Amino acid sequence: MKIKIQKLTENDFTIVSRFIANLNGAKETHITEAGIDPKDIEQTIKFELPDIPAAESFLLAFEESQLIAVWGFEVDMERGVAYLWGPFIEHSNWHEVAAILWPKLLEIIPSKISSIRLNPSAKNTNAVKFAEQLNFETKSEALLLEINKENHQPFESERIVELNKTYEANFVSLHDTIFPDTYYDGQEILERLNEYRKVFITNDFSGYVYADIQINAGTAEIEFIGVKESERGKGLGQLLLKKALDWIFMHQKMNKVSLYMQEDNPAIKLYKKVGFRVEDKAYSFNLNL
Repeated sequence: MKIKIQKLTENDFTIVSRFIANLNGAKETHITEAGIDPKDIEQTIKFELPDIPAAESFLLAFEESQLIAVWGFEVDMERGVAYLWGPFIEHSNWHEVAAILWPKLLEIIPSKISSIRLNPSAKNTNAVKFAEQLNFETKSEALLLEINKENHQPFESERIVELNKTYEANFVSLHDTIFPDTYYDGQEILERLNEYRKVFITNDFSGYVYADIQINAGTAEIEFIGVKESERGKGLGQLLLKKALDWIFMHQKMNKVSLYMQEDNPAIKLYKKVGFRVEDKAYSFNLNL
């Protein structure tokens, strides 16, 4: 097989983002690290990979002039972990293409990285088999939970309102206390808020939920739900989640909400109570270098 491998360039962002979105939209080729909205993917790989830019961390494979594969990674240098974006391969000889790309990818992973994570859908049998052949260890399993608009019961409560400036400092403090090492801290969430990214809170600020809509892709995520420790067990999580779903489903394009959660996460019970169902499973594989 004759394929040309090159690093991503400034001219490749759009075509690469569309390629990833197309494959990641199907469970049989899904990698949980990436999204399914081309614009969001382009924004992420262009501007949100601060440790190593995409031009140094993404490889493209062409057969003649046709793009047949994209494989990259994002890194957490502090933890020494690289998270794989891919393999995204559209070719009849999937494993042959993967075998050619893999050693090339290893060459550009920084020496400070001590482990590599690969997170495919369980239905992505090519990626699962690839991980097993290279002796990746199964680190954990996660469930895909989904709810459709027709299965959601509309909810109204004066107890849940949109975040306002009065409680912004309280929100940052609570979020950073509950989720001290997560991907967005409280201030970053505030800076992200817009028409399609909202935080809702209880009117006495006992808890909050942050939801994010990718309107072009017709998808949405419940990013965080947090309740003060003293107020837990009172059903506030359900109220917050229902309010977030009400807001999401009021948008015409929004017909389904999906999210992955670890199988042992107690919050799964909360999501099932408001109508989410288990639709798929994903694996987290780890390879120590």
